[in-house]
Amino acid sequence: MASLVQEVDSLDIQVIIDNELDPISPAAPDTVQMTGGSMGHVAMSAPRLQPGSRGDAVKELRMDHLCCSAHGLSIMVWLTSIGGEQTATRGDVKRTVLFDTGPEEDVWERNANRLKADVAQVDLIMLSHWHRDHSGGMLKAIKTINQAKQDKAGKGGNVTVDLHPSRPDYRGFLMGDKIISLEADPCFEEITDLGATLSLNDEAHTVLEDMFLISGEIPRETSYEHGVKFGMRYDKADGDWFSDEKIADERFLACNLKGIYISVSLSTAGSPKLTRHPTGKGIVLFTGCSHAGVVNTSRHALKLLNNGGETKVPLHAVVGGYHLATPHDSKQIEPTVKDLKTLDPAVLMPGHCTGWRAKFAIEQHMPGRLVPCTVGTKYLKRQPAMAAAPARAPSLWRFARCPRQPTFTQLRQRRFVHPHEFRPLVPPSPSSLGKATPAKTYPRTRKWLRRLFYVSLATGAIFVVDRQFYASSLTRTTRTFGLGLLVAVDYKINFRPNPPFAASIAAVHQRNAERLSDLLRHNGGLYLKIGQAIAMQSAILPPEFQKMFSRMFDDAPQNSWKDVEKVIKEDFGKSVEDVFGVSFTGDPTKGVMERKARASASVAQVHWARLADGREVAIKIQKREIAAQVEWDLWAFKIVSYIYSKWFDIPFYNLVPFVSERLFLETDFENEAKNGEQMAEFVANEPRLRNRVYIPKVYHELSSKRVMTAEWIEGVRLWDKEALTRPWKGGWHEGSPGSHGTPLDPPDKKLPSREELARKSVASLKIKPERTHWKGWKERGGLGLSLKDVMTTMVDLFSAQMFLWGWVHCDPHPGNIFVRRKPNGKPEIVLIDHGLYIQMTPKFRRQYATFWKALLTLDNKTLKDVVGQWGVNNPDIFASATLMRPYRGGNLSTQKGLEKLSKEERQNRSYEMQQAARKAIREILGDETKWPRELIFIGRNLRIVQGNNQFLGSPVNRLKITATWASRALAESPDMPLSERIRNYAGHVVFRLVLFTSDVVFYFTKIRQMLGLGGGMEDDIEKQMKVMAKDMGVELDQDLFQG
Repeated sequence: MASLVQEVDSLDIQVIIDNELDPISPAAPDTVQMTGGSMGHVAMSAPRLQPGSRGDAVKELRMDHLCCSAHGLSIMVWLTSIGGEQTATRGDVKRTVLFDTGPEEDVWERNANRLKADVAQVDLIMLSHWHRDHSGGMLKAIKTINQAKQDKAGKGGNVTVDLHPSRPDYRGFLMGDKIISLEADPCFEEITDLGATLSLNDEAHTVLEDMFLISGEIPRETSYEHGVKFGMRYDKADGDWFSDEKIADERFLACNLKGIYISVSLSTAGSPKLTRHPTGKGIVLFTGCSHAGVVNTSRHALKLLNNGGETKVPLHAVVGGYHLATPHDSKQIEPTVKDLKTLDPAVLMPGHCTGWRAKFAIEQHMPGRLVPCTVGTKYLKRQPAMAAAPARAPSLWRFARCPRQPTFTQLRQRRFVHPHEFRPLVPPSPSSLGKATPAKTYPRTRKWLRRLFYVSLATGAIFVVDRQFYASSLTRTTRTFGLGLLVAVDYKINFRPNPPFAASIAAVHQRNAERLSDLLRHNGGLYLKIGQAIAMQSAILPPEFQKMFSRMFDDAPQNSWKDVEKVIKEDFGKSVEDVFGVSFTGDPTKGVMERKARASASVAQVHWARLADGREVAIKIQKREIAAQVEWDLWAFKIVSYIYSKWFDIPFYNLVPFVSERLFLETDFENEAKNGEQMAEFVANEPRLRNRVYIPKVYHELSSKRVMTAEWIEGVRLWDKEALTRPWKGGWHEGSPGSHGTPLDPPDKKLPSREELARKSVASLKIKPERTHWKGWKERGGLGLSLKDVMTTMVDLFSAQMFLWGWVHCDPHPGNIFVRRKPNGKPEIVLIDHGLYIQMTPKFRRQYATFWKALLTLDNKTLKDVVGQWGVNNPDIFASATLMRPYRGGNLSTQKGLEKLSKEERQNRSYEMQQAARKAIREILGDETKWPRELIFIGRNLRIVQGNNQFLGSPVNRLKITATWASRALAESPDMPLSERIRNYAGHVVFRLVLFTSDVVFYFTKIRQMLGLGGGMEDDIEKQMKVMAKDMGVELDQDLFQG
């Protein structure tokens, strides 16, 4: 700093936004509630009532005239330098700064209007730091201030905005294992577009004739002020979140208050005379959140305004957020208050993020210095709070606050409300009550019949309302709780070596599996999705439940066409014909659409349509009842899961909120469209997959939260092995219809004519043309593809999702995968249904790649280190569950212990072994707070891909391909240092040599399979896993490996 900040004579502070609003408490010393700030001012400024309309009432207090509190901060600061001996060269100068603008526009505009703030005086808007609760109202504030300046001066206003140049793309914080993002702060272009002058500064500087100082970065000196715990910052350039606990862009505002005291006396002419008494000086500090610590901030202000120690101006006041409210910050309260007491400010005005504990501690240790920072408070400082100040008359504003008392004559003239003589209440005499009559009696049976009638009537009414308006959500939830209680009681009584009410434990499992199966199918909808989610972890359940969950196919009857029309009408506000430009009467100028769904699942159904421009589309429409049922169903799922996990000590409830969140997102088709577009972008940027994988386009203009329109895909489902491998009959260098986004071939038959549409039932008519020319005569041909090429592409795709992109499709069952033939004879995989995805953080993605590489190279030290970070206590069991075969690289303690048991002991200890299986699951989960929730869905992906490979005859070495991608991702990771990448690349070369043994095993099983001496590699893996699971008391069903 070249020179000190100029001294100012007076300071006015008006709080526009704060977390607290207190319109009824009396004003504190040196404060006054402005119009709109207190209940009394609101009442006295209210419109008058018509005389006599409400007795003696004269005005009506309107609650909508009060201000609003909000999580944020915005303060108007006026500084005035009065002309006199010491400031004669400057004259009377008044400058105003708007310090921060609160969290959002509406509350800032409302409070500024209610407080009648003179925003036309604002010369400068200063943002303390880039956080939405301080910048959210900025654009509205700029617009309002510039307009007020124009209205007042008759010409366009041009307020200056002082900002730190380092604006983050997004800020947020870590909550558990989830990153919560805040809204983006206003960008520089938005600010300048409103006519504001931009001033970007990251170093300390003075503004407005050197009356204010704005700091740069605040140094950290104290040991206890650590910043924002778990603060995060997102950089678009890196595409990732980073720790941002310092909030280094925070700055403070400060001024040097001369602290004069004004006395009032009468002149000889009888008019008031003002006399100024210079008494002392002090620094007034304004801080937004004190993320650097309020003590660090105060010390830095003293250093800057005292020019590094050349002067001795004391700290007079600290105004704003002290950031001591959160549990992480509460430990700082005691040392903070202690050091603030050492700094000895006369006024402490904590607000916003300070918290009640810190305010209580300040008042306890520094009584009399705490001043409220509530919305509407105006703080006037024209004299210092010093004991040595001379005796003086009250200042003018104190006279203005004294209410005028009524005279004695006025009191006598007031009308009494109760002019009559007071008489106490006397009970009536018994004679005046008349003759007593006995009470009517009713037979007990009649009472119960009447009650039964009322109960039945109420139950029937609730049932009708629930069915008509809530899609039977209450009925479904009641059914769930009832059956859940029945199953829980059954297990509590009968889960023991010799069940009292069942032939065996297996019989108990069987009847409860059937009960749950009936419940899921009867409730339908999202319950089928919940059944599939439980099926991901069905290995921890008895075999009776595994068989039940393996039949949880995602199919359901389709909704009526009327329901389809209602969903489209509710989402778009128009009819089906208007939204998609189709006609059901054969209008040649419009498109056509099938009313009968081509596919129907638990949540949605798909209709084919051809638009007027010739595009063939698949229209996915959510079933109408899902929107009403989804929150009820997930709530019931959470409650039942919580009760079961506690009652039966099954460690899975911590996974339930994450599963519920994924299921809820699966009902949001806008989210599905975004997932699909993101995956298409990833594929397009990866040369190794660009020409082998295709993601259908989504047409956003024809989509909503419950309706998604995408291009129609002509292809062969993965489960149709014969169609994949039969000889190609479509011609040389020809591809199957629509391969890699090429326009679909003309149909083999024309669309139905207007007469046909009129003659046939449109609801049952299939309009979509079939394209089967590539199958040849009698449709005996196929795509002529190599199953090895098909499966290699599939494993490559899902491995890249896990290890390169961290964006994993978690429902890759054969129904969601189409296969097409390209003109060069190679397969093309088309991936649909992008509703269920998980995102892996870069750290977890690298950990998972390291884990897979260690699995295949039997690197036990690395394996134990990685799974230890995930809270897993038994690396062997977890590695076996991931490989879906016994892991041979650990200490084998689990397997050796199981092998010691004889066959007879294993059979006779069913109950004990099932208890041991639960213990093994708890060892896998270990510390549930560390266990990555994403592993649930990644495991589902791996199992389904393994089942697909097994179904096609194990044409590829899936484990080798997956591990190779893991090692390659570590070598190619762009966010690693170059030296580490070189080391990983060298390790990748060695790793490829190590995997040669895996190829030997694979080709051995392949030759044996060709000779008819056994199944493929995946069949061997399944057998090994079944044996190990059975040794642990778990019987795995065949369908578990089919995904």
